[in-house]
Amino acid sequence: MLNIIKQSERFIVIILIVLMTLMLLVATLNLGYTVFLKFLESPTYLITPRGLMDIFDSFLIVLIGLELLETIKTFLKDNVVHVEVVMLVALIAIARKVIILDYDKYTGLEVMGIGVLIVALAVGYYFIRRGIYRYHDHSSSKIESEKISQS
Repeated sequence: MLNIIKQSERFIVIILIVLMTLMLLVATLNLGYTVFLKFLESPTYLITPRGLMDIFDSFLIVLIGLELLETIKTFLKDNVVHVEVVMLVALIAIARKVIILDYDKYTGLEVMGIGVLIVALAVGYYFIRRGIYRYHDHSSSKIESEKISQS
C-alpha cells in the first residue's frame, strides 16, 4: 500500500514538472513577445518606464516559475521539500510585487505591511541558510574526526 502511494506521488510530481515546464516555456515566449512589442511601440525604439515595468513583471514571473520548478525537481529527487528554496521563491514573489507596485493605489499601512513581510522573509531565509551551513559544517567536521580516530 505504501509503495502505491509513493508511486502515485512520484507520478503526480512528474506531471507537475511537465506542466511547469510547459508553463515556463509559454511565459518565456510571452516575455520575448512583450519585449519585442515594447520596442516597436516606441518611435525611438526606447522602452518607456511603464514598458520596463511590464517586462520586469514578466521576467520575474519566469524566475519564480524556475524556482518553483527547482523545488518540484528537488522534491522528486530527495522526496523532501527544501524550505530554503520555498523561502527564496517567496522573496522573489514579494520583490516582484514591490517592483510592479503602484504606490498611489495603496495606503501607507499596506506598504509598511509589505515591508514587514520582506524583512520577515529575509530574516527567515538568513536563519535557514545559517542553520544549513552550521549543520553541514558540523556534519563534515564530525565525519572528518571519525576518519582521523579510525586511522
